[in-house]
Formats: sequence, structure tokens, C-alpha cells
Amino acid sequence: RNDAGDRGDSAITERKTSGLSLSASYEVDLWGRVAANIASSEASLAATRFDHDAARLSMAASVATTWFQLLTVQERLRLARENLAIAERVLRVVDARYRNGAASALDLSRQQTTVLAQRASIEPLEVQVRQTRSALALLLGRPAQGFALADESLAALSIPAVAPGLPADLLLRRPDLASAEASLTAASANIAAARAALFPTLSLSASTGLASDFLLSLADPSHTVSLSASVVQSIFDGGRLQAQVDSARSRQREQLESYRKAIVTALKEVEDALGNAARDANQEAA
Repeated sequence: RNDAGDRGDSAITERKTSGLSLSASYEVDLWGRVAANIASSEASLAATRFDHDAARLSMAASVATTWFQLLTVQERLRLARENLAIAERVLRVVDARYRNGAASALDLSRQQTTVLAQRASIEPLEVQVRQTRSALALLLGRPAQGFALADESLAALSIPAVAPGLPADLLLRRPDLASAEASLTAASANIAAARAALFPTLSLSASTGLASDFLLSLADPSHTVSLSASVVQSIFDGGRLQAQVDSARSRQREQLESYRKAIVTALKEVEDALGNAARDANQEAA
């Protein structure tokens, strides 16, 4: 802008440049911190997969258990209806004998009570059948309305023989124990990572670039290349890093106790299951 009375003309200089740069850095894993973090993440991933397997196994067991419960309640309902039919036939016989003077009024009253008790036991069983069928539909992810199964009976089922082998071998197939072991491995790796964080870190950096005095043009550019290395060590952190090490050790001890508890609980469950299998076999034979 030029105005009268100004001391002189002012000049505005405009300059346009363009540039392109690329940089990369790499941390040298001197103390194994990065490797420990990778090992911890891999163990945590394995634990998650084992938890998924345990959930699938638990779901399959729930479906099978509910299906057997449904067959059992249906069988009880069938027997209750048969018992009602038998009680009604006996009632007709007792009533005929009473009318002909061969039975007392007390005998007739007792048989009428038996018929009423048999009739009253049917409705709760029908309700239990509906509730068990809807529970099975829920486990299968289907609506309860219109859900039906093929007619099956307990007597027609062929149950395979249980061959568990040694209890220790049976434990190796349990995904919950595998998950607890993987969690313990992840906790141990976290200790190594937290301990390595106490030591200095070494980082290598490299960068290169191009620059030109012309906008959006790299004609006749100038080149720049740089290499650097840096060592970083925390001097004053208020005990934060050491506290992280102590916390990781505490979590590792916690996971160790959880792993021990899981093993002891699994041994008990296996022992109980084997004993129940033998008991059920004896009951079935009896």
C-alpha cells in the first residue's frame, strides 16, 4: 500500500518451496523388553482361545444335560398318565364292588383319593416339560414358540462306555486348565518386561528428504540424509517403574495361586465324575 506522506515504498517478497521427507526408527531390544511383551501378548491370546474352547464345551454340556432332562420329564409324564389310567380302572372296579356290597365306603374313598392325587401330579409335569423344552430352545438360539424335537425315549438311547483313562491324562484335555497355564505364562512375561523397563533404551533413527524452491516440483532438489542414535534412561520417576515390577510380580503370584486352585479343583471334579460314572452304572444294572 502506497500513501502520501509515507517514508518509502514497502516491498513484499513471496517464496514457494516444496519438500518430501521419510523417517524411520528402530528400538534395539537390549534387555528383552519387547520380546517379553510379545510373549505376554501371545500367551494372553492363547488364554483367550482356551476360554473360547471352554465356553463351547460348557455350552455343549448344557445342551446335552437339558436334552436328557427333557427326555426324563417326558418319561415321567408318560408314566404319570399311565398310572392315572390304571387308578381310574381300579376305581371302577372298587366302585362296582362297593355297589354290590363287597367293598366298604373307606375303600372307595381311598381309591378316589388315589385317582385325584394321580390327576394332580400330571399338570406340574406338563409345566416342567414346557419349561425344559423352552430352556433347550434358548440354549440352541431358537424361539420357544413352535420348537419341537423328534420323539425319543430313554430306553431307546445307546450310551457309549466312558473310557477316561488316567485322571492326569484327562486333565490335559481341559481347556480351563490350559487357559490358567497360559495366563500364568503371560504374567511371568510381564515381570520380565517390567524389569527390562528399568534399564535404558537404545533407539536408532534415520531420515532422508528432498527439497525444491519450486512449489510442487522436485526439479533440481537438494538432498538431506541424517542418522542418529539415542539412549534414554529415566532418572527420577518417583518409583513408578519399580512399582510396576512389584505389581507384575504380585499378579504372577495371583495367577500361580489361581492355577494351583484350578488344578486341585479339576482333580476333585475328575474324581467325582469317575465315581459318579461307576455309581450310575451300578444303578443302571440294578
